[in-house]
Amino acid sequence: MTYKVHFVGLTYFQALPDGKGRRVLLPDGRFPEGNIQPHLATISVRTPDVKSIDGWRDDQVTYDPFETEFIFSPSTVVLSSADQEGPFEAANLAPRIPQLQKIDPNFKVGANANWIASLEIRQGQIEAWRYPGHPDDGTGPLVAELIVPHEGDVTIAVTERKGWPTRTIVLKPGSEVAFVNTSRGLAPRTQQANHFQIYAELSCVPVTLTAPARTFSPVPESSSAHPAFRSARPATVSPDCVPSCC
Repeated sequence: MTYKVHFVGLTYFQALPDGKGRRVLLPDGRFPEGNIQPHLATISVRTPDVKSIDGWRDDQVTYDPFETEFIFSPSTVVLSSADQEGPFEAANLAPRIPQLQKIDPNFKVGANANWIASLEIRQGQIEAWRYPGHPDDGTGPLVAELIVPHEGDVTIAVTERKGWPTRTIVLKPGSEVAFVNTSRGLAPRTQQANHFQIYAELSCVPVTLTAPARTFSPVPESSSAHPAFRSARPATVSPDCVPSCC
């Protein structure tokens, strides 16, 4: 059995030192500099898939009959089986998404990088796909999708960077999870700066990061029907608010 994880919006995939997997960092875009719309990081799941939650305050959870979202401040995250070493495949990730060191060679993740989520992936298959519903003309946003081999319930453990107690989400076997790190709603005309610059929050030196004008085409379209893509309040994405890598 497997379960699937989607990474929507600003997500950085860094090769682990031993080469066996990726460190995943969501840059903190809550308080961006310049005319960039603030970003919100959430964990989104199908409401019928939720078996139990523990440690979450009422103001950290929003839901309707289709989608439940968990809002968190800077935290480390552990996904069932994903952090355990095993077969790992990422051949269709880096060739399809922007590579930050190629955009600005000075980019380097700092020890005190300003991330809102950090997790490790040591097994599974991850690749980049086109956001559902967008044409394959090189201008559409991209998402990354991970398939994790795992039997039984899916547990997501979220521990705040400050070291506060761990909160958990337990989902039915085979569930789909989405990590969303995007602005919500359309940006006002006074906030049209490139969202991609938020990746600078991860760098230990100042960098200038602008998303490529076009994505790599062709990129297959994701077939997911996860509510993060198709609900009444889908994540707002654009070509400058996409996953990237080293």
